Amino acid sequence: MQYGAAPAAVAVVPQHFGAGVVWTGPWAARPQDELGIACSDSWPAAHAGFTHGVERETEAYYALDASHGWTVQPDFESRRPPVGGDTPDTVPGLIRVMFPF
Repeated sequence: MQYGAAPAAVAVVPQHFGAGVVWTGPWAARPQDELGIACSDSWPAAHAGFTHGVERETEAYYALDASHGWTVQPDFESRRPPVGGDTPDTVPGLIRVMFPF
């Protein structure tokens, strides 16, 4: 869980709340894989052009431990922008390939 706050005079998003869970090793044969889901709400400031509303995002992913630190992570998100914005609701999907160093 996380909560963030800042003065609206200096931040476009003065409040944010998010929560999520990650399940490591959802299957015995794949102990390093992860399955995760998270939700977050952000409240944009009126001076940023948003008169009211909340931006809501929901994300789900599966991180596949591929080999020697490489991770392949399909990720799906659902975004609902606040009222007053020009962006429509979106459902992007992406694949992250990561290697920590």
